[in-house]
Amino acid sequence: MPFQKDFLKKFPGDVLIETGTYLGDGVAGAIEAGYKQIISIELNKNLATNASKRFENNKNVKIICGRAHEVLPAILLNFRKEKIVFWLDAHYSACGTSGEDDPQPLLKELAAIEEWKNTFEIEFPTIIIDDLRTFSYEQCSFSEKEILDAIAKINFGYVFHKEHGFQEHTGVTFHDDILVASMKI
Repeated sequence: MPFQKDFLKKFPGDVLIETGTYLGDGVAGAIEAGYKQIISIELNKNLATNASKRFENNKNVKIICGRAHEVLPAILLNFRKEKIVFWLDAHYSACGTSGEDDPQPLLKELAAIEEWKNTFEIEFPTIIIDDLRTFSYEQCSFSEKEILDAIAKINFGYVFHKEHGFQEHTGVTFHDDILVASMKI
């Protein structure tokens, strides 16, 4: 898990909130990167159950089964002063995942973060969006510009940059596949 751990170490925070647990590799990377609390949301019940079992001995990890944009508001009520890093990776990708009826919920997730940020005047969270390549697929009904605009609603002060993504289980690198919105690089 060197990629995930090393990548996440560049964005220190108290809490990592991930959407799209899948097999739990992001959670494992966050543990190795030293996050104090990790919350991962997975729509697929089997994947959520398997991840819960995988991390059952990690008291700082919580796996939640549900649609991220629906459960985020309740989760975020618990956070006011913590430095939060969001890893947004919930999307339908076949391979035993769920979400065929809403394959790209990203804008809904960003709207939930915006509402939380505006309600409580929270410190600007770091927002990391994985798999940018999937937003060019036919089933995606919005553009990268719309993603940037949604993040700007959270705060105009964000600095954006892209990083390469890497799938460890396939060894494939995806250039400029991760969008990072932070207050500084």
